[in-house]
Formats: sequence, structure tokens, C-alpha cells
Amino acid sequence: MSLKFLPILCLAAALITALPASAQVRLPNLPGGGRFPGGELLRRTEPLLPSTSQLLAPVDPLRWRERLADQLLRRHPDQLQRNAADELVFIDTGSTNLALVEFLPEDAGLTIATNAVDVAAAVLRRQDLRLLMLGGEVDRHLGGCVDAAAVDALSRMRIDRCFVGVCSLSVADGVMTTQFSEAAFKRTLIQNSRQVVALLTSDKARASAPHHIADFAMLRTAVIEQDLDAGVVRGLREAAVDVIAVETAA
Repeated sequence: MSLKFLPILCLAAALITALPASAQVRLPNLPGGGRFPGGELLRRTEPLLPSTSQLLAPVDPLRWRERLADQLLRRHPDQLQRNAADELVFIDTGSTNLALVEFLPEDAGLTIATNAVDVAAAVLRRQDLRLLMLGGEVDRHLGGCVDAAAVDALSRMRIDRCFVGVCSLSVADGVMTTQFSEAAFKRTLIQNSRQVVALLTSDKARASAPHHIADFAMLRTAVIEQDLDAGVVRGLREAAVDVIAVETAA
């Protein structure tokens, strides 16, 4: 996970406590031009579980989150609304979603639900978040449960906010995923969530995937890199999606 995605993660975490209807956020350049050489995740010492401790390089998430929230509050005071405490937040499988755990607020009384083994391990490592783990057979390729048992459990939940994993998206096809086995799970997740958030890096618009998850209109918020394809951004806005563009230039 490159440090270029750090602003996206900080902003996504800020949505838990302050959600703008529309915003464009400018953050200072990150060290090394916002990139971590090689783009590899660093292993932290004393991992909670074997092979599940791949998180972001050490940073100060509280400082970045507070800085971002302050910018949002100052620049869009009339568009911000406080969210209720004790939210049930679902974090789907995916490397960007995994990295998000590090940046979640500490004082919001959150319960984090997930079907991903590595996300669950990261939540447990935090020790300040309640964890609800969906069971079932773990798909080794996905690193999470997406089978019938997981879908059934998910169908009985009413989620306040979900961060859904996205493999690709386009105006023509909407939001897509590469694995047939997880398509039904993601559709159920979206249907049972009051607010659906997607963290969209620019490569998602260049990727291709065969299985449909949702139309753009089913998303509530899209946190995007500034250089996401202009046609996709226009399509999101035309579908009334709250688009938050992250800019890392000085």
C-alpha cells in the first residue's frame, strides 16, 4: 500500500464523525512525494496473528485525521453533519479497506463488522473497537468469508455504514468485482447498509472485472483520488453520489 493513499484513508475515517455532502480536500505533500518505495506494506513487530499484520508504514494517524477533519469543518461548515455514536460499520475485504482500520476514531463507540480475516486481526490489535466477525469458510484468494453462511448472516444485519471493496468501475457497467463468489455477498452488503462508501483509487477506472455489484446510484459517498477518470467522476456526480476528491499537492 503506497503512502499516496494516506489522504484517502484519513478522509474516509473522518467520515465516521463528519460527513460532507461534497468536498475537495487539499493535503500537503507526503514524504517522498507521497509514495513509499516499492509500495510494499511493512510488517509491524509482535503481530497479533501470523501473516495478518501487514498495515501501513508507521505514521501518526491521529494527527492526519484531526488535520483533515479541521479542514472539512472550516471549509464546509454548512455541509457537515454529526453522525450518531455507536455505529455499526462494516469493512469489506481489500487492501485499502484493511489500511483504513488504523485511522478509525478512538472515541466513537464503533462496532466493526467484517468478513475479512486480516481486517478482523487489525481491529483486535487496536483494542479500542468492538469486533463482529462474520463466519463461514474462508476463501483463501479473498482472505475472507463470502459463502452462503456469510451471506445469510449479513442478510440479518442492518449496517449504519459500509466500506465496500471495489475491483473496477465504469459509467457503463457501474461497480464491479472480479470474483463470482463475492458478488452476491457485496450486493447483500450494499442492500443492508444505510450508507455505502467506496474508496476509489484511480486504477479502479482502468481495471476490468466481470461481475456486477451495484449501479453508481447505490453509493452514498465516493472518496476518490483527484486523477480518477473524469468520465467516471461525472457519472458518479450525475448519480447523486457525494464525491470527495483528495488532492495531495502542496
